[in-house]
Formats: sequence, structure tokens, C-alpha cells
Amino acid sequence: MTIALKKHFNIGLNALITQKVSGANQSTGRSYPVRVVSVENSFVTVAFDLNTPYTLPQVTVPVMESKYIRLPIQVGDLGIVISADTYIGNVTGVNNVTPDLTPPFNLSALVYVPVSNMNWASINPNAVVITAPNSGPIILDATSVIATQNLSAGNGLTGTFTTGTGQTVQVDGGIITNIY
Repeated sequence: MTIALKKHFNIGLNALITQKVSGANQSTGRSYPVRVVSVENSFVTVAFDLNTPYTLPQVTVPVMESKYIRLPIQVGDLGIVISADTYIGNVTGVNNVTPDLTPPFNLSALVYVPVSNMNWASINPNAVVITAPNSGPIILDATSVIATQNLSAGNGLTGTFTTGTGQTVQVDGGIITNIY
């Protein structure tokens, strides 16, 4: 075999390997910044906030949250999507197929995660702050509950709870009606 043939073979082999690696990278999931364009239950449709020559489609993905604490995600909220290493349809309720170790396609196993922002209002770092779009914040720390305005706790929620200082908070139809 002449040197010309050996060189040509090496160049071709290098190009083939580069092409295969590039193709494999394109099929793996990525984490990207997104903006919420619609909300339906615990799923959101997001648009990618990227400056790219490619047109990425809007995708509908589950929100990373617990069934015990649901987030009031709104249109326009910013966050990221992260990719799972396998299909997650059985976990999200989209289907009941148990996944195997087959890698998912690049946009098929994404989950939306809200991300904090430096421009948000300053809060007490030693307290839990719960805020919804239609209410003021509820601030919970080890000794008190501070309500800054008429707070909505959700549709139809009725009951009472006691704060760390012994105050009783009464909620009727999702509205805090009395603190005594």
C-alpha cells in the first residue's frame, strides 16, 4: 500500500469518526433557557430563549414539582428545560410504558424548571416565602406567620392553622378571613 492510499484512508476515517460523534451529540438532550408560552395543569409549553440560526419548536413539557406543592407557573415565566437520560412518559402520566436504557431523542425527555432572578424583590433568607400571582406573600419562619395582604390559598380551601406564636389563622373559600 502506498503512502498516498494510507493518508487518504486516515483522512477518511477521521472524517467518519467526526461525523458519527457529531450525530450522537445531536441526539442527546441539552439544558436550555426557556420562556413559558402556555400552561395546562402541570405541563407548560415553552419557547427556547436562544440566539441560534436554527428554528427550535415550542415544546410541551412537565413542570419539575411535587404533587404536594404545585407552583403557580404563569405565561412569561423564565426557566430552563433539563433533559432526562431516558424516556419519562410513565412518570409524567403521558403513558404507562416502563422505559429501558434507550436514550431519548433530544427534545423528548425535557422537564421545565423555574429559575430565580436577581431582579426579584429581596426576602428574608431565614424564612419560607410563598407567593401566588393573585395574592401577597405569606412569610413563614420559626416563630410567626406574617400576612401582608388578603391572601388567597386556593379555590375552596377552608380551615384554620396555628402559627409558631400561637396565633390562629382562619381560611374560608381560599381567603384568609381572620388572624387572632
